[in-house]
Amino acid sequence: MKTATLIGSTSLSLPPNSYIYDIVAVGGQLGVISSDDSLRIFDPQTLQPTSDGIRCNVHEGVTCLERNRCDNSTVLTAGRDGKIRCWDIRAAETTFELGSGILDLPDNQWFSYARLYHSAHDLHYQLAFHPTKSSCLLSGSTDGLVNIYDINITDEEDALSRVINHGASVGHAGFLSDTEIYALSHDEMLSIYHLNLANDSIDDHYDPPPIMFGDLRPKASCEYIVDVDVLSFGEGAVLGAGTHSQHRLDLIALNSASGWAIDESQTIRLAGAHGEDIVRSFYIDSQVCD
Repeated sequence: MKTATLIGSTSLSLPPNSYIYDIVAVGGQLGVISSDDSLRIFDPQTLQPTSDGIRCNVHEGVTCLERNRCDNSTVLTAGRDGKIRCWDIRAAETTFELGSGILDLPDNQWFSYARLYHSAHDLHYQLAFHPTKSSCLLSGSTDGLVNIYDINITDEEDALSRVINHGASVGHAGFLSDTEIYALSHDEMLSIYHLNLANDSIDDHYDPPPIMFGDLRPKASCEYIVDVDVLSFGEGAVLGAGTHSQHRLDLIALNSASGWAIDESQTIRLAGAHGEDIVRSFYIDSQVCD
């Protein structure tokens, strides 16, 4: 195990008692959403907000932040107001907004994404596109199901191509490779599933048995799991394992070379990673961290 050295910290000029929900990379900068309903873009070197980098009241109850795969200079936000907004970090205004009757989307992929969002947003915690098959969309929800959709198909029932029962409310899910996905439940249960995307029929396919890690807390010697960060599709991932009582976060390797196994020998400990609250998000810069 290695212990990381803290080289900087910042409050990002947030009001007192605010907390950060999520952090993503965008256009060479980093972006966060926080409990004061702001979106803040900041320089990863100075940890200071960029010029015009603080966008206040981006939603009435902002909840989600995602990088736009189609444009490296924009991010997507969503909130409890039922709206999705796209923000260009080079400008002060949104590039488009979806919700409350507004629909102005740049291409068919975003329309399909929005159509699924509106049909299932009450239950779904996670949406993720396949790394190479742009029409393949994954969703994970509180009913314990991970669904795979073909968004080129307009009929919602026909678009559903796979259903995986994770067995517990899904908090995080995503693609680890072209043929493997992970699902992490709200009670820290992790499984990795293999997908045979060659078959088109939901009733005519065979997927190998999943790799079931069970409850990660005793295995990772932690109290909660933040998320799974995919370093590079098919080449490994990192578990963010938090221990609230000791104010620490451990970054634990999930090794694909050994058939997706936890490799504690490569663990990096962030002592004092948080104070009285939990860690909600972490970002690993693969160009800096080796």
